[in-house]
Parts: sequence; structure tokens; C-alpha cells
Amino acid sequence: MKEFYREQRQTIETVFVHIYDQAVRMAEKVGTDPSKPRSVGRQQHRSNAPADTIQQYYTRNVAIPFLDHVVSELDMQFSGM
Repeated sequence: MKEFYREQRQTIETVFVHIYDQAVRMAEKVGTDPSKPRSVGRQQHRSNAPADTIQQYYTRNVAIPFLDHVVSELDMQFSGM
């Protein structure tokens, strides 16, 4: 499992395209348009990595940190102590 998530993290740019497209299709079915929180100069309570598109925003601020967290937790849980 650890290797699977590491591989997903290494190829996140291609993997997340499919996830994002599916999310957009599901949102269209309920009448919601994709959007992102507005960007401000100083952010304290959430990530604010610069992004040109909505998909880039969610890749950089949600998907990458989440996969990093999962890999970190799996390493800690199964470190072989």
C-alpha cells in the first residue's frame, strides 16, 4: 500500500486529471459549477499555493498534501519498530 500511494504521489498531475473530471461531472448533475476559494496575500488557516486554474488549485492545495499525509502516516504506522 505504501508503494501504491508513493507512486500516486509521483504521478499526481496525470492521476488527478481523472479524479477532477469525475468530480466536475458529478457536480454538473446537481447544478454546481467548479470554483476555488479566493486567493489572498496572507493566509493562515488553509493552503494558498498559487494556481492558474481550478484544477491546479485542488491538485496543489488538496491532493498533494493529502497524499503526502497518507504516505507519512503509513510510514509511521508500519515503520517496523
